[in-house]
Amino acid sequence: MWQHPLGDESRGIATSDSDTRENEMFAYELHRMHHSELLREAAARRLVRQAVRTRRAAKADRSGGQDTEGQVGTRHRFVRAA
Repeated sequence: MWQHPLGDESRGIATSDSDTRENEMFAYELHRMHHSELLREAAARRLVRQAVRTRRAAKADRSGGQDTEGQVGTRHRFVRAA
């Protein structure tokens, strides 16, 4: 009736070795892209950490080793009234 068999008559989808090879290559290329992306992200994070350390060191040098905007002491500022 039909030119091409449908459903159960078609005996499934034909696969070839080239299809499998293409899928493997596609997966491999995705892996390489993801790996490269992770390497770039790691390098960017290292650069940010290095910039923060450099900035803190420069700030400590300007303030003579004491951080001018550091943590406030826990001493009481006001004397009790008599």
